[in-house]
Amino acid sequence: MSGAPKVGFIGLGSQGGPMARQIIDAGFRTTLWARRPESLEPFADTAARVADTPKILGADSDIVGICVRADADVVAVVSGPHGVLSGMAPDGVIMVHSTTHPDTCRRLAETAADRGVSLIDAPVSGGGQRAAERGAARDGRRRRRRAGAMPTRDRGLRRTRDPSRSGRVGPAGQAHEQPRVHRAPRARNPRLRAGARARRGTE
Repeated sequence: MSGAPKVGFIGLGSQGGPMARQIIDAGFRTTLWARRPESLEPFADTAARVADTPKILGADSDIVGICVRADADVVAVVSGPHGVLSGMAPDGVIMVHSTTHPDTCRRLAETAADRGVSLIDAPVSGGGQRAAERGAARDGRRRRRRAGAMPTRDRGLRRTRDPSRSGRVGPAGQAHEQPRVHRAPRARNPRLRAGARARRGTE
């Protein structure tokens, strides 16, 4: 890869919005997509481009960050008929920052691999309010864990984050197994609690 990677970002809410802003402010060519036009309004004063669909965003990006609300939303924007994967070129990277079930990321990673794309689950913790106050990458209390293969293109974004606040924990899906990061969401989600109990029973 020559030069800085082109970055796409989907999910511009209380957590994803500050993350996208930090990427834009770091000088990366950034493309955004949102279901609701009002989510794009805070970025009207930036150089960010706006894509009509996740597919178009994927075609215009080397790396795509996903920070949408639910598993179904992640699946739709990544592997749906007009999802990121349908437009992204081989050797691209998708980073899922949403809190999802580990199996969701594992399945998506397999689908992405079939297209020559790397998918990393990189959930964040720290809360939307703190992200809005200080910016996701600048917040000392916000920590990201990532799982999956470490593609070369991910290295192009390292200057936007403090390495001490990010760590690799294993293959795709593994980051969501870390209780320190997602103890509270798992406690509220019966599906995650059941999955955790099942895994403990096989260990």
